[in-house]
Amino acid sequence: MNLENTKDKLVFFIDRICWAFITWIWYKHILFRCLVLHSYKASNLILLGCLVACTVVGMFLQQRKIRKGFSVFADLSTGYGIYAGKSKTRK
Repeated sequence: MNLENTKDKLVFFIDRICWAFITWIWYKHILFRCLVLHSYKASNLILLGCLVACTVVGMFLQQRKIRKGFSVFADLSTGYGIYAGKSKTRK
């Protein structure tokens, strides 16, 4: 397995910020659902918090080793997955 970095640290950081912003807007306008017992504003903040937490943790874990485009995708999809898991309605 090839573990060479394909991106510079600054480019990697900018990619994360740009893709996080783009996907947040898409998700918010197409797939967003409020959490049970939370307002729209609170649900939006929780979604943003999940994305920021997963992105920051991913950046620190992958800062030296694996700076590739797939790691950006993995971190963002993890943040959305955590939020989507919380947004299921109660039966």
